[in-house]
Amino acid sequence: MDDKILWTPSEHRKDTSNLTSFVYKNNINIATYSQLHDWVDENTEDFWSAIWDFCRVKGEKRLPVIESTLPNSEYEFETTRFFSHSQLNYAENLLQGEDHENALHICDESGFIKTYTYKELRRQVACVQQFLLQNGIHKGDRIGGYITNNAEAVIAMLATTSIGAIWTACSPDFGVESVFDRFKQTEPKIIFATVDYTYSGKEFNQNHKITEVVHKLNFVEKIVLCNQNIISQQKLTSKIYISFETIINTEDQDFLFFEKCHFNDPLFILYSSGTTGDPKCIVHGIGGTLLTHLKEHQLQCDIKPGDCVFYYTTCSWMMWNWLVSCLASKASIVLYDGSPFHSHTHKLFEYVEKLKISYFGVSAKYLSHLSKNHTSIEYDLSSLKTISSTGSLLAPITYEYVYEKIKKDVQLMSISGGTDIVSCFLIGNPWDPVISGHMPQAGLGYSLAVYNDQMGFDDIPENLPHYEPGELVCIKPFPSQPLFFWNDYNSLNKTVNSPALHYHNAYFSRFKNTWHHGDRVTKTKQGTYLMFGRSDTILNPGGVRIGTGEIYKQLEDIQEITEALVIGQHWEDDIRIILFIMLKKGITLTDDFTKYIQNIIRKKTTARHVPHYILQVQDLPRTKNGKISEIAVKNLVHGIKNTNLSSLANPQSLDEIRSHFDIFKVN
Repeated sequence: MDDKILWTPSEHRKDTSNLTSFVYKNNINIATYSQLHDWVDENTEDFWSAIWDFCRVKGEKRLPVIESTLPNSEYEFETTRFFSHSQLNYAENLLQGEDHENALHICDESGFIKTYTYKELRRQVACVQQFLLQNGIHKGDRIGGYITNNAEAVIAMLATTSIGAIWTACSPDFGVESVFDRFKQTEPKIIFATVDYTYSGKEFNQNHKITEVVHKLNFVEKIVLCNQNIISQQKLTSKIYISFETIINTEDQDFLFFEKCHFNDPLFILYSSGTTGDPKCIVHGIGGTLLTHLKEHQLQCDIKPGDCVFYYTTCSWMMWNWLVSCLASKASIVLYDGSPFHSHTHKLFEYVEKLKISYFGVSAKYLSHLSKNHTSIEYDLSSLKTISSTGSLLAPITYEYVYEKIKKDVQLMSISGGTDIVSCFLIGNPWDPVISGHMPQAGLGYSLAVYNDQMGFDDIPENLPHYEPGELVCIKPFPSQPLFFWNDYNSLNKTVNSPALHYHNAYFSRFKNTWHHGDRVTKTKQGTYLMFGRSDTILNPGGVRIGTGEIYKQLEDIQEITEALVIGQHWEDDIRIILFIMLKKGITLTDDFTKYIQNIIRKKTTARHVPHYILQVQDLPRTKNGKISEIAVKNLVHGIKNTNLSSLANPQSLDEIRSHFDIFKVN
């Protein structure tokens, strides 16, 4: 790969960064980010204690920083806890801004903007807090959101966490079964539900879906209806319903209190999006989430008081939780509800200009779409310091597009982490350059390694040298690892301190006492990473392991292809590669075009990478968060039942793939 440097931070930007200030205030004698990362690895307790102080966490910090209930055992990683004797409140740390300062900017497809100051945000949080208390909600109870990315979601979440209750959410594009599969496990007593919303210019009404949810979840005591029009108000009249507007307009409520919670009390329940079995209910802790987000926002992303932060997300994706935590750094956040392309392709950049956004986060798919259409951005982007991309791999051609057509002086971060850690293993920093096609270095506090994927559980770990692909692992505990899975009872053995079975199997059954993340990567000499896709979808033709990302990368230059999905099919004691592609409107896959694609892949990779079949489809299955689901197609082709189709946004797309079974010769 051509290690082309596309952007280098100025000396002024480095000198005035939060990262430089942190190093100076803590008298850390280092000169590079890599050296700082090594220092953190060697001084983990000092580092996280210093983060608490530097980021001015409001709470009671008590030592020790790190403890394990099973030291010196093969379960030490998963039983380690940070700041076990410390107390704090998540919402209190997010609501410290001055009365007159902006906290939330609410935007939609129509161009509507509404801004909430911290004073107004605190007032509405106080009203919802009183509503929860009056309805018997206590610390540890679950509150759900079936809700769009709007002010009501943030207010309800902050009110929930202010009293030590637990927030969990699904976005309105989830069908009733998807909501049921999640909430039946976590049993929220109250659900905040969006009734009416608009997407891509089309109006959606949730009356029927909300009614079904209430019927199926008989433990729900109240449904708070958000964004109702007059017709909806007339139809939903049961005593179980109350409008959000009624709650915040009942009286002038200024009193707001914050329940002191333990650092490792539950804060959020997020859900996996697998296609087999019920979704995993991943429980994240108050302190680990807050401290990690503060570290990422302030040291890695250089977010400062007064900055304006945007991430295109829904309330069911962990990037929503990540975005809202920016309030703890006294930045304002932008909540956008709707299609990013409605009315015109550059809709989101219109808000960069209007709101002076400094940190702009989107999916790799969004930037790839702009890149393939060669669109230039004509808005005033002078406020923009950082563009962040996540969700999938960002191709080199898209990196270069950003600097050619969007902005030359901007830091582009192609970050990677996930729901499992509610944060980022790989994330940028204010000191290092941006290299085309490279993921950034490991985030501070994450001891990452690349393990030989041929290792067994009891083998001595082999950390691979630079440029050799293997499994991404983390070899030391970190604050944002999940506390546990909801309802995952201790089933390894009868001792009180042994970890629960499903949690253990999810992350620690591949390598002993080591977090297995499930990404196939290689580390470069610069300390950056190259990614090859999820290791659970690795292709293995002729015994040679190939990451799906290696094939996707070659397709980025083919402008006719808008989306692609590749799987390996077991065939005659081997694996053959099947590639599904979506093409631009009006283009049909011909034999010549098929050979053209195969030749490009062969020329840029190897003959083993070349798909046995290339098939054109109208749609590809994707999760609710917009990620292409290779697993769903792999299961379908091999006759494995996808038992959790409700995790897909478009399960009907599998019907077209099923129609090709005569080609696959699948019985």
